[in-house]
Amino acid sequence: MSTQIESRAQRLIAEDIAKLWARRPQDVQCVSLLEPDAAEGARVAAEMAVLGIQVETHTDPLRVVAHVGVTSHVVIVSARLGADVLESFVEVVRAETSAPVLIAHGSGDLAAIRSAVMAGGRPLVALPYDARQIAQVLQEVTPATVAPSPIHVGDLALTPGWYDVHFGGHAVDLSPIEFDLLLALAVRRGGVVPRPVLVESLWPGGGAGKADVLAAAVMRVRRKLLPLGIHEALQTVRGVGYRLDPHRLITASDA
Repeated sequence: MSTQIESRAQRLIAEDIAKLWARRPQDVQCVSLLEPDAAEGARVAAEMAVLGIQVETHTDPLRVVAHVGVTSHVVIVSARLGADVLESFVEVVRAETSAPVLIAHGSGDLAAIRSAVMAGGRPLVALPYDARQIAQVLQEVTPATVAPSPIHVGDLALTPGWYDVHFGGHAVDLSPIEFDLLLALAVRRGGVVPRPVLVESLWPGGGAGKADVLAAAVMRVRRKLLPLGIHEALQTVRGVGYRLDPHRLITASDA
């Protein structure tokens, strides 16, 4: 009986931890799971969803690398990938991002994960997967952080570092390069930012030939602002660069 009570208490504690972790801002809620067994990955994702934690499952390491830092901020990788692939994957993620890489392993996988651990992986997730144990680990490795202060231009709010953009209660979904472009204009609060300055800001030391890429990014941002009726706030100053007009970033209720 005491064992049952202890087990139930541990389950309730884990569920509370999962709820706390799931309340953090959306951009740090998502987890990428690299699991070669697609059915097993789907099972884990479903169990985590019950706890309020979104998990993107992948069987291809390259797809995970593409998502880290954009839609997910924590990576769980299975030891079932094999020692060589596991080590290479951890090295790439740790070199390119600041996301923690958690290695899922069983008692017989210690030799297979040794190199991946040396590369920066953290062997904290147990196999077979248990959603509540994963939730506890997530809470430990990603402690809650305080959101940085947003930058306001009119009623447009951008939160640096979190890639969060809102206008009049509506979220604007921007890619990292689009966000950085809008932020570079926002901090000038209506001032004109010359094209060379923007290029150097977005591609430090590697801006050669990026003028057309910059123009394409400006067009994408305008398209994403169009449904909110504020696309004309991003203005082209012919022969110079771009500016963000704060007077065109006022919600109807404020006008």
